[in-house]
Amino acid sequence: MKEYIEKFDELMKARKKDSDYTLFDSAFKDLFAWCADKYSDAAKRVIDKLSGMGWKQYVTKEEAEKVYQTMTPAPKWNHSQFLQHIESLNLEKDEESVYNCYALWLVCSMIYSDDAPTLALFTFSRNRAEEVDDREMLPLIHALALNKLKDKDGKFDVRKYFCL
Repeated sequence: MKEYIEKFDELMKARKKDSDYTLFDSAFKDLFAWCADKYSDAAKRVIDKLSGMGWKQYVTKEEAEKVYQTMTPAPKWNHSQFLQHIESLNLEKDEESVYNCYALWLVCSMIYSDDAPTLALFTFSRNRAEEVDDREMLPLIHALALNKLKDKDGKFDVRKYFCL
């Protein structure tokens, strides 16, 4: 198995001309067709990951749920609750090719988990984040998340931050 992976890496590095890429495309189409036929769950995961091509900040549903479960302190909203709040407040949940709703959810959850007590104290003059209504807190957290996701100099990368 190891020698196949090493040979594959060697061939990937050796690609130089368009015909090499065409050959790789053809080989991958065959491999993917076989994978989809035998292992539909694995094929779905590959499609989910590849769907991030062309996006600056993209996270799959499965990746987001896995990260969400490991956050401490625990985030305030699961994904469906988050979307309900976002929609009720008429806030953007995604922006084509910039960020998707799972990237937004993770970054908002991170900000709430890390910064809600500070925001509650200095923005809302409350001692605890739980004392601030979601209709007040979420627009602020949403704006801070968009600052990260749309970072002009491109330093923030949701995938790198969450080790995806």
